[in-house]
Amino acid sequence: MKGAGVSMTAIAQTLGVARSTLYRTLD
Repeated sequence: MKGAGVSMTAIAQTLGVARSTLYRTLD
């Protein structure tokens, strides 16, 4: 289950980067 927690954190970080990149592109 420790691996699942790490992947969840990685997914959250990836989504955050993608979101900031998307807003930067739209802006």
